[in-house]
Amino acid sequence: MVYCMGDEADDVLQRLDLTGEQRQQYNAVKRGFDTYFVPKKNVIYERAKFNKRVQENSESVDSFLTNMQCKPISTTWYE
Repeated sequence: MVYCMGDEADDVLQRLDLTGEQRQQYNAVKRGFDTYFVPKKNVIYERAKFNKRVQENSESVDSFLTNMQCKPISTTWYE
């Protein structure tokens, strides 16, 4: 996998906190790369976006309430 990704991937692999045995295991290396490359959510921004949500003129009350009830799960509001 690292060979296909190029030399820079090897540099990232060296920075990961993996043992020599883990570096030979595909799942461990993939998990390390996922942790390194997947961006973290900006909770403050997500909460601000949630708090600014208003009902649109063409949006029904049921649709608005359903949308508002689903949003907290994706914005880690419950933490």
